[in-house]
Amino acid sequence: MEIFRGVHTLNRPLPGSVVTIGNFDGVHLGHQKIVSDLQDMARRLGLTTVVFSFSPHPRRVLFPQLDFKCLSTEKEQLARFEELGVDKVVIEPFSRAVSQLSPQRFFNEWILKPLAAQGLVVGYDFSFGANREGNFEILQSLCECAGVELRTTSALRIAGEIVSSSRIRKLLLESQVEKAALLLGRPFSIVGLVKKGDGRGKSLGFPTANLEVEGEFLPRSGVYFGKAKWQGRSDWAIANIGSRPTFYSDGQVQPEVHILEQDVNLYGTSLEFEFHAHLRSEKKFAGPNELIEQIKIDVQQARNHIQ
Repeated sequence: MEIFRGVHTLNRPLPGSVVTIGNFDGVHLGHQKIVSDLQDMARRLGLTTVVFSFSPHPRRVLFPQLDFKCLSTEKEQLARFEELGVDKVVIEPFSRAVSQLSPQRFFNEWILKPLAAQGLVVGYDFSFGANREGNFEILQSLCECAGVELRTTSALRIAGEIVSSSRIRKLLLESQVEKAALLLGRPFSIVGLVKKGDGRGKSLGFPTANLEVEGEFLPRSGVYFGKAKWQGRSDWAIANIGSRPTFYSDGQVQPEVHILEQDVNLYGTSLEFEFHAHLRSEKKFAGPNELIEQIKIDVQQARNHIQ
């Protein structure tokens, strides 16, 4: 899979392509349906598939006050596209200047000419250009004038819900990680570098890996059952997402992972944690002994999930 940092970094126009445009946050099942439609059209026309995305996410540029957090990092997004068999990905640097491009100019100078687009696949709610003025009717007119085949992928519904990044984000903030996994097509996960902590977990009898997360979005604070993955290994684990209020009052949220039946030195290792189930909410305990008893219960609950 080829990756281009901006459409204008292409040395020459592509010989012909089928393109989809979007943010693809989380690369959930709805996005995967769009990619599948993209590949179907590309096979029929004998052309290359191109995913055209943006970085940073437009909301972060246009609404910085919202502190918008993405479901997946760019690295994770690209890995998903490669797994899906996409040929080329264009990551367009997003800015306020880009946001002010007219629909016509964006279509002609960012999609049609450099990518030699002969086909375009977009989601049911797609819009583009300054103030999102580029609705489906405008896009349809532009495609007809340029001889570009246009296909709109219908909304994907699972259990009566439309699959969307915003819905998945809401479910994770409600600790509903199992429902979020249904819409993602896989368990939600975070990836981070294991950094040295204060050894608090080990002193309690439950050593933890403190994660400096690469991803930005975290589920609601609490204790979760899931799977830890590192260096080709995979083991069941529990994770605490929270500020550890029993010992600290600074409110800083820190993901920490306890791998069941394991005590391994993971400092400096990249570790992924998949969220499979929510065990309980975060709680401030009277002291270490009460916390230890609760962790024993958490571990037993995790073992029950394994069985």
